[in-house]
Amino acid sequence: MSMINEAHKFFLEIRKDPNYSNYIMICSDLLRKQLYQYTKENMTIDRKQLIYLQWILDASESDFYVVTPSQGVFQLISKEIKSAVSFLYCTTLTQATKRILKTYNELIEIIELHSIEKGHGSRIVNKLINLSKEVQLPLALYAETEELVKYYEQFNFNNHGRLGENKEFLMLRIPEN
Repeated sequence: MSMINEAHKFFLEIRKDPNYSNYIMICSDLLRKQLYQYTKENMTIDRKQLIYLQWILDASESDFYVVTPSQGVFQLISKEIKSAVSFLYCTTLTQATKRILKTYNELIEIIELHSIEKGHGSRIVNKLINLSKEVQLPLALYAETEELVKYYEQFNFNNHGRLGENKEFLMLRIPEN
């Protein structure tokens, strides 16, 4: 079973746990307070990063919970726990990504996307596309299967071939002006 299938199986299982929704609700409230405080007190924060963090705060205001499962990674989980996306503001790019993007030194990487109902995943991807336009940074992801490549091509991601660490397809989407 692929890594993404394992992660999706885990999402399907954990969303059934009644303690999970309480846990993410509490974690989300705490993280939102920390992010809000950080954006107000940190005067040296980069403009794009500030927009990125404000976007997370806005998205988690009503539609999503926000948690941070690991350093720098954010996860938005729909309030109904029918979809989730993990993503990261990247300031360190792979050599292949640098070569392809040329003029960009940063990007937003979509790490995982999970959805249990048609339309929920698209909704999150479109929100990330809007963020990408707002901060003028590309979106990147690694797709493990041809099926996922086709899915992301619907959103104008370009397939750059099997350039991932485990030969995943590197998908990039440059923001429109």
